[in-house]
This record gives sequence, C-alpha cells and structure tokens, in this order.
Amino acid sequence: EDDELFRAANSVGQRAGDEQSRSGDRLSRVVQVAQSASRRQSRSASSEHRRLQDALRRARSEKRKARQSKLRGIGIGVQATPVRHRQSGQLRTGRRRKDGPTRPPFASNRDFALFFLPVWTRQGAMAVFEMLDFYDSAHRLVLSHNPRLTGRAWLSCSRMMKKTHCITFLDVRECVFDDFTIPLVGRPIRANCVLKTLHIEGNDLAGRTHLILVAALKTNFNLTELFLGSNRLAPDDMVHMGSILKMNSTLQLLDLRDNNIGDQGLSSLCEGLWEQQSGGLTTLVLWNNRITSKGMQPLSVVLPTHPSLETLNLGNNRIESTGCQTLKMGLLGNRTLKRLGLVNCRILCEGAIALAEVIGDNKPLQRVDLRENDIRLAGLLALSLAHRVSRNLVRLDLKKNIRAESRDQELIKKLLLDIEAYGQRNKIEVEEREARESVLLRQKTMEQEKTKVEEAAEQERRSDALHALSTALHAQALVADEPEVKEEMTTTTKEEEEEEE
Repeated sequence: EDDELFRAANSVGQRAGDEQSRSGDRLSRVVQVAQSASRRQSRSASSEHRRLQDALRRARSEKRKARQSKLRGIGIGVQATPVRHRQSGQLRTGRRRKDGPTRPPFASNRDFALFFLPVWTRQGAMAVFEMLDFYDSAHRLVLSHNPRLTGRAWLSCSRMMKKTHCITFLDVRECVFDDFTIPLVGRPIRANCVLKTLHIEGNDLAGRTHLILVAALKTNFNLTELFLGSNRLAPDDMVHMGSILKMNSTLQLLDLRDNNIGDQGLSSLCEGLWEQQSGGLTTLVLWNNRITSKGMQPLSVVLPTHPSLETLNLGNNRIESTGCQTLKMGLLGNRTLKRLGLVNCRILCEGAIALAEVIGDNKPLQRVDLRENDIRLAGLLALSLAHRVSRNLVRLDLKKNIRAESRDQELIKKLLLDIEAYGQRNKIEVEEREARESVLLRQKTMEQEKTKVEEAAEQERRSDALHALSTALHAQALVADEPEVKEEMTTTTKEEEEEEE
C-alpha cells in the first residue's frame, strides 16, 4: 500500500511538474511573441526614418558629384577641409574652392534647391522637419497635396521654419487647414522669418482661417510673394487684405485667382492700394473673381497714383466694353504698368478702340493680352494703327480666328501680320534701348565711384596737410619755449641734488 501511495504521489507530482513546465513554455512563447512584435514595430517605425536619410544621402552625393564634374569642366578644383558643424560641433569635411572661401557641408542653400515631401504619415513628416532643422540647407520646401499632416506635424514644421535661415519658398497647396492648424503655419510668419514666397492655394481659407493668416501677415515685412488662389475668398475677406496693403510695402506679388471677391472686394483692395505711396505691389492677379464693369471705377482711380504696379491680370471676368472705357482713364494716367491681361473678358470692338487709345498714348505698356474676346475688323484696325504708333508695345495677343465676312478675311490676315511685325520692331528697339540704358547706368556708377575715390584722396591730402601744419606749429612752439624749458630742467635737477644731500 505504501508503495502504491508513493507511486501515486510521484505520478501526481510529475503531472503537476509537466503542467507547470508547459505553462512556463507557453508564457515564454507569449513573451517571445510580444518582444518580436515590439521589435518589428520599432523597426517599421525607424525604417521610414532610415529610408529618408538614405534618400537625402543619395541626393547629396549626386549633387556633389554633379557639382564637382561641373567645376572640373570649367577648371575650378574642389578640395576637402575639416570644419565644425553649426549645431553638433563635430568636425566634418567641408568643400572649398581654390579661389573661394571655405564653407561647411550642407550649409549652402544650393545643396537642396528643391525638397518635395510626398504623402507621408505624421512620424515621417516630423523626422523630415527635424533633419531639415539640423542641416539647415534646404532652399525650397514643397509640402503640397498632403492632407494627412496633422497638428503635431505642422507644429514641428513651424518650429523648423522659425529656426531656419535658408528656406525662402514654402508650398502648402491642397493641405487641410482648420482653426487649430492655421495658427501653427502663421507663427513663423508672425515671427518675421526669412520666408519670401508662400503658396497656400486650394485650402478653403475663407472666414476665420483667412483672418488668422492676415493677423500673422501684419507683423511680417519679409514676405514678397503671396499666392491665395482657389480659397473661396469672399468680399468680406478682402477688407482684411486691404488693411494689410495699407501698412505693408514689402509685398510685391498678390495672386487671388479663382476666388469670389467680386466688385466689393476689388473696391476694398483698391482702398489698400491707394495708401501705398512708396513701394508696394508690382503684380496683382485677379483672374476669375466675378468682377464686372462696375469694379473698374475704383481701379481707374487707383492706377494713376500707384507708384509700382507693373502687371495687372483681370482675365476671365465680365468686364465688357463698358468696363474697358471706364478703365481707359486710369490707364492713360498710369506710368508704371507694363503688362495687362484681359483674356476672355467679353470685350467687343468698342472696348478694343478704347484700349487702342491707351496703347497709342501709354509709354511703358509692353504687353496686352486680348485673347478669347470677340474683337472684329473695326477693333482690329484700331489696334493695328495704335500698335504702329507705339514704340514700346512688344506683344499684342489676339484671337487668331476672327469672325468676319469672306471679303474681309484677307484684310484681317494682313492686319494680324502687321501687328506681329510691329511687335518684332518694338522688341528690337526696346532691347537696344535697354542696352544703352545699362551702359549709361554703368558709366554713371563708374563716375560716381571715381568721384568718391577722388573725394577720399582729397580729404586724405587735406588731413595730411593739416597734420603737417600742426606738427610744424608744435615744433616752433617748442623752439620758442626752449630757454624756459632748460631753466626749469636745471632748477628741478638742483632741487633733486639738494634733497639727496
């Protein structure tokens, strides 16, 4: 019985030990599976970062090879020099031209002329922004068509844009912006970063988001080009944009194509343009904004007084011939406009005749675009005569298939050929005139530098003469006071001898 009990106890203990070992094996297998899953997740998270680093490394090597081959082709050598990195402090190998200064690697904006970020996740975008912040070498950053970028990614982009000294071009078209993400984009703009060009089209910025962006632009005086097309901007939004134009004279290009500003919005813009007395916009694009002939009245008031507007695009709006006749008075008084776009504005012969008066009288106007308008023989004849008189109009674009009777087709072809010939003639004359002006300007600058050198030499000669005169006077004074000086010296020596005795 004892043996049976002993064997039963041994069997029970063996079964318990086997179950425990099996449970331990199961637990160890679960732990192994969890560890392998975590390793795979970490590898997948870091693989994207490594892939981006490899892509950047390959791009840098290809750029370096191309530059070296180009420099070897023109006879300029490149040699390596150890330099210290800006942030890490580590010694790296820089590149130095034999005839130029040393610069560290990735310290020039020519290393990455364009960096395009396709559709990435939040982690990938943040990794890219960290790398751009570390190397500080990208010149143009394109983030367009990335709706998956969230607030954390835009926060990282905002921090990078505040610190960088190279990125002057930012493209964020077709991204998702709301009341939370648009302030993150506006932070570097408000901090007056080095950004020069901002593309922010197709983001539906009407209303509050546009107001937040305008509030950031009020304190920025570095941005020169702003593209706000296809954002469903309304006339009320142009009130804030007009206030920006009143106080900002550094913004040179404003693109508002494919919005709904209408005549009221154009009037608000003209109020801002009216306040620009020195500097200001040079290019204004108002393509497809539901502007009618009524909106030409405030524009015709602003044009004679604006000091810098050179390009005005009013294409794909219902301006019609009455609007051209209203705009004529402003164009006749303007002396800065060089390019005028009126494509598909429903202009007839009456409007073409009004524009012909402007072409014949306006001196700086170099290009007028009148395509997709129903201009017939009378308007074409007026434009041809005005183009013959004008000596600055280089290009006059017209619709090729002009509707007319069969007997007038030959005359229309002849007029079109004459307009083209006048454009070629003016182009040659303008190039010769610009060459003469450049030569005169170069001579003027050389004369100014020569006069500066002569003035500096004359001033140095006068200073030398004054110094010589003062030296001579001082020497004469010393010679005149020599007996007194000798007496004083003898008296002092006698006193010193008496004190020593």
